[in-house]
Amino acid sequence: MHLRLGFPAILKQAPQDFQVHEIEPQGQELHLSELLGPPEVSFAMEGGWHLHFRLYKEGLDTMDAIARMARCLGRSRRGFRFAGTKDRNAVSVQRVSCSQLEPEALRAAVLHPEWDHRIRFSDLEIRPHEIDLGDLAGNRFNAVLRGVPPEAFEGETSTVARCCQSVSERGFVNYFGPQRFGSQMIRSFHVGSAILERRFDDAVRLILGDASSLGSEVSKVVAAAAEIAAARSRYFARAAANGMGSLMTDAAAEAERMMPSCRMLERGLLRSLASGLSAEEALLRMPRQGLMLYVKSAQSLLFNEVLSFRLLGSV
Repeated sequence: MHLRLGFPAILKQAPQDFQVHEIEPQGQELHLSELLGPPEVSFAMEGGWHLHFRLYKEGLDTMDAIARMARCLGRSRRGFRFAGTKDRNAVSVQRVSCSQLEPEALRAAVLHPEWDHRIRFSDLEIRPHEIDLGDLAGNRFNAVLRGVPPEAFEGETSTVARCCQSVSERGFVNYFGPQRFGSQMIRSFHVGSAILERRFDDAVRLILGDASSLGSEVSKVVAAAAEIAAARSRYFARAAANGMGSLMTDAAAEAERMMPSCRMLERGLLRSLASGLSAEEALLRMPRQGLMLYVKSAQSLLFNEVLSFRLLGSV
């Protein structure tokens, strides 16, 4: 196996350079097609109903795109479901479902002044079930590599040709990529590990940006923005003053007011704490798929570690 075979290149210089098309369980690759839904729809389906549609986005991750749509619809993000998250730095198409959302309401949301035009949708359908995490056969990736040196194409058997042949014949080591772990200094797997260990107070604090529970890793964590840092600092200072670092109701309410409106996940979590819920209860009020992404991030980190050990012959 040619472990050192390769060539330098630039990946994802622009979102259009990396395209992700979800593949349905039946094998159909998803693309935007028809905006119109079925001409006649019955909304009296037994056991409830769900609007399914294809979501196109560019330069946004799945959770952010759904949060922006929900805000324009005046709905909670909790009703939206999807099979998996797609890269932020990419153009992607995937299936999404939303409970009890009428097609006309979704079409009308495009006219909202805050609608993000990097988001589009098509193929609206009414179905009796929602989409679950993992409800897909896979993803089709189309990638553009830029800045490949000319010498990589030289010779009867060029480096590029040999690399393509190696991937075709032998495959490649398929680690979970950075998007699974988040882009903030406090990573998704930190939160996921706290949830799996039932350290719910720590999980809440990590989501809100308090890295004190990370121990030796705390020095690596810095504030992402002044507004967010101010809201967090105010909350944790008042909570600590109440004794044993408790998650205070009034402190959460004040922090929510200070938190920028774009930080919808943190604002929702603070709102739940302000209503008097415990850390565990507040976490369970979060969108289920968003919460599970933290857990899956921790699982993915473990997978990557085991894979590295196996490559070294340790497993």
